[in-house]
Amino acid sequence: MPKMTAKAGDQPPELRLDSPFTSLVKPLASALPKWPLAFWMFLIIVLLGLWSGADAKSLISTFNSGWGYAAGEFALILIPAFILAGCVERLRGTSSPLYSILLSPVLGANMICPDTAHVSLSSMAKGSQLKVGFGAYAGFKLLFPAGPLVVATSLGGVSSELMLLGVVVFVPVWFVGLGWAHMLEPRRPGDEMDTTKEGVTGSLLLKMLPFLVLIGMVCAGFLFEFEAAPSLDFATDPKGALLLACLVALAMIPAADRVPVVESGLKRAASILLIIGMASALSAFLTQILSLERLFGGVEGIGAIVSLFCLAALLKLIQGSSMATFAAVGPLALPLVAASGLPPSFAVLAICLGSFIAILPNDSFYWLLKDTAFQGTMAKEARVAATLGGGACLQALTGLAVVIALFLVIH
Repeated sequence: MPKMTAKAGDQPPELRLDSPFTSLVKPLASALPKWPLAFWMFLIIVLLGLWSGADAKSLISTFNSGWGYAAGEFALILIPAFILAGCVERLRGTSSPLYSILLSPVLGANMICPDTAHVSLSSMAKGSQLKVGFGAYAGFKLLFPAGPLVVATSLGGVSSELMLLGVVVFVPVWFVGLGWAHMLEPRRPGDEMDTTKEGVTGSLLLKMLPFLVLIGMVCAGFLFEFEAAPSLDFATDPKGALLLACLVALAMIPAADRVPVVESGLKRAASILLIIGMASALSAFLTQILSLERLFGGVEGIGAIVSLFCLAALLKLIQGSSMATFAAVGPLALPLVAASGLPPSFAVLAICLGSFIAILPNDSFYWLLKDTAFQGTMAKEARVAATLGGGACLQALTGLAVVIALFLVIH
């Protein structure tokens, strides 16, 4: 059976025709050209514009406005994040799997990518690949500066309440993922616990230093006002703090590695920004054709939370890419959020949790975890899909229950 190598970065690979997921649509898939997702989205955008009766001028205008929606803010997040990821990969050292498990949510959030976080920790995650995977996935979806910041950028605002609620929701979601992974983690030869203590502390501190800078600057920004000092004001903003952490990480690696790391980070960010631009343009056309306000008319409170959760889940199932989902769902969700009167923090968390569903073969993270956690175990494709997809869905539903409970208590 052919294997597909998972690449770091939240980009869905082509669908494999030998998996249970794709066998359902094998006749259709085999008849379609195997073009990249971005090109398919481009064609769908043009066809939607023509189908809606738009002339050339309005079609191009809508494409331009959709493509440029929050594009600059996404670039400010992704470029330093991927450069930071490249630096951390070069700071890899030997350590206990426990440190990999504890670091996985932090790296998942700060690298804005669960794939990259897992790759960075994989070498020291012996026998805990699934635990690290579900931890990175949860951190990426619920902790700053990843999911909540990216979605809030689309919906128009970041607050300290959102950061706090994200942490509160993250804790049970993470533990559920750890429990699921503990029960189903496959045992592979050579996965015995590494009890070597040499280099553990140094490795951990090296990996954590840029993130401590990031966390410290963001916390300072929420605790103090720096309007009189523009440079400090930017440095304590989540995007500025991410750039500062990136520069700290660059200073920590050998000078000869810096140019390749920066070039690699820019290339990875560019590919994701292309997907995000297409997703944003697609959502601009969909908002003209679909009326979510009419579809979810009168929905408010818990109903609005569930509706946003389902909308994000549907887009994630279709696209596979979490970043593309985040980019597309923002403009679509704005009318629903405004009509429902739902507090922005709860709207953002509902969308982030919906995007948990699910880790399937159209998600690059599926292939990465399949190769790292199940390699050499002879696990059947159905077991892999059930383990990864089932765990992500369980995390999503746990988080949804917690968000609803918090909404009832607070509001």
